[in-house]
Amino acid sequence: MLRGNQILLLLLLLAIIGGVGSYLYYQSKNKTYLPAAFALPNSAMIVYQGTDPQKAYIGLQKNAFYQTLSQNAALKGFDADYKYFDSLLKANEDLQGLIASKPLVISLHVTSAHDFQLLFLQQQEGTISKGDIEDWIAENNETTRLLERVFEGHKIYDVKAAASKRSLFSFAFLDGILALSRNTVLVEDAISAFTSNRSNSSPMVEKMVEANNQDKLYLNFRSLPGLLNVYLSALYINQTKDLQNLGEFGSYNYKLAEDGFLLNGNVSANKETDLWKPLQNQKPQKFTVADVLPASTAYLHAFAVDNFSAYHTSLKNASNPDFDTRKNDLANTYGISFKEEILPWIGNQWAYAIMEPAAEEAQNQEVLVIQFNDSASTVDKFKTLVGKVNQYK
Repeated sequence: MLRGNQILLLLLLLAIIGGVGSYLYYQSKNKTYLPAAFALPNSAMIVYQGTDPQKAYIGLQKNAFYQTLSQNAALKGFDADYKYFDSLLKANEDLQGLIASKPLVISLHVTSAHDFQLLFLQQQEGTISKGDIEDWIAENNETTRLLERVFEGHKIYDVKAAASKRSLFSFAFLDGILALSRNTVLVEDAISAFTSNRSNSSPMVEKMVEANNQDKLYLNFRSLPGLLNVYLSALYINQTKDLQNLGEFGSYNYKLAEDGFLLNGNVSANKETDLWKPLQNQKPQKFTVADVLPASTAYLHAFAVDNFSAYHTSLKNASNPDFDTRKNDLANTYGISFKEEILPWIGNQWAYAIMEPAAEEAQNQEVLVIQFNDSASTVDKFKTLVGKVNQYK
């Protein structure tokens, strides 16, 4: 039999155990989880953050511009990644409901010279478990093996086909965030990012956390050359490296148009460039220059602004040496004043394009496209300029 002091000790222990249990239960129910953006690697190029990725993807598939881009082998891999994740959503009603209430982050990465792959980050707050993923695998009739390994203190689960040992996808749980990708290295990158972003996050991650519940697209300018180089020949790859200095990142609301994507948002500029300053206080315009260009167009650089004279003045004040050099060459070579003889013509659009060479030609063709303010009154002025150019030949 227990003596009096033993009974008191037992009651005290039970009270402590009960109190600790109640405290842990309360903490689990009221825990504050970090947003999924905290696991976003710096290698992300284009990032979607929102609660309705299926709707966005259906619209993307119907877009004519995207249909053309998707002929590239790299985008076919991107499609396969998303469809694989989409099958997870359709097989798990709980997960669908969770995504509708908590933001999902989908990031696009270049994982090889010709390959795009996706990383999915879901702020699932402990709702999804390893068993849920195993159930999904079973529902999809995959004969698989689930392997476990540890990376930087976190378990990574690698799902492989049992017969071929081919890797299907990998996933990890990061304190309330599910990281999933068909590329296991991207899951490792998410783990590393989760550690570093909590103490020193990038400006883009900070913005995503601030706008956690808003559907937005983010563009990481630092990784922009890698995105474009997948589509470019070796001749032009070196010319894209300066694009990483366009800014830190852009955050955009998006809308799908029949022939492209319309983005409306903000650019977080860095100290290395003045490119964006001339565009301040300008209103976006409908872009029509591409309608007059042939299918052989390989490169197009264009601006559509509501006041081109104001844009030119701002560009001059930004002290763009390359722009000044081109204007001086025009004056020295042909005796043409850009400010007095060309600037007054320009309407809302100005573009520079490079065409692929024709079969009988060895070099690309360069074209300058200008939308006139008033076509009727400009024709005679243009003929005068052509005469000046011919005199200098």
